[in-house]
Amino acid sequence: MSDPLFTVVIPTHDHADTLWYSVASVQWQTCQGFELFIVGDGAPQRTREIAQTLAGRDPRIRYFDNPKGQRHGEAYRHLALQEAKGRFVAYQSDDDLWLPDHLETLADALAQHDLVHSMQIDVSPSGQTATWPFDAFEDDQQIARMRKSAGGFGLACGAHTLAAYRALPTGWCPAPLGINTDLHFWLQVLEQTGVRYASVKWPTVLHFSSVTRRSLSNAERVAELERWWGDLQGPEKRLALLKSVLLRVNGHCYAQPKLQAEMEALKSSLSWRITAPLRTLVSRLGIRP
Repeated sequence: MSDPLFTVVIPTHDHADTLWYSVASVQWQTCQGFELFIVGDGAPQRTREIAQTLAGRDPRIRYFDNPKGQRHGEAYRHLALQEAKGRFVAYQSDDDLWLPDHLETLADALAQHDLVHSMQIDVSPSGQTATWPFDAFEDDQQIARMRKSAGGFGLACGAHTLAAYRALPTGWCPAPLGINTDLHFWLQVLEQTGVRYASVKWPTVLHFSSVTRRSLSNAERVAELERWWGDLQGPEKRLALLKSVLLRVNGHCYAQPKLQAEMEALKSSLSWRITAPLRTLVSRLGIRP
């Protein structure tokens, strides 16, 4: 068997059943050449059971069971990546959703860059959506904002080459207090001499912030993901979502030509390429145990 194009890493602790949907959104990618590492950080029994079940259903999935580590178990991500076989490494949150072109979009950018990221669509608890582009090299203020956790891009949006990771002085490690764990890692990559970086001005991730959902039970969070996952199954609904969020930032990103092309493709045929993995997933995968 040839090596996968991507190693996908999902760090997890206690979100439990949100994993069904997070992993399903990896499995429906148009780019199917991946291995998936679910990296536990002191995961309780329910989370472990789900991760082990997912690994039993799909040979591309491995679960790394670890005791609770320092901070968010960043060191466990580093250990897992020692076993990575992908040319590229992408990250998914255990409570976010990828659109089906996420890996394909990042693969195109990674062909000539060391670190890339797409845009995320922020979903509020009330269902409102918004997106905004970020470019770390847009001006000399953006890196400073990242250091203060006042700007940047999310875990589920980013990817890098495995070669770039292996060239880092440290890799994933516990972040100092006062800075976001993921931003601390992205900064480590961005600050390498000669790093080739690209910001892809196209949304491929739906982000459901844990910070704004602290009052929600896990069951409520699972129900929210279930609703959104159901809505995303229709190509028309996905395009309507993209059109809605992109029109608000028109002029600030380069997404409009691609959006128009995809809308025209949908009009001409509902068997458009992104529906194929969707139909395959529905036919062969039950995301509930």
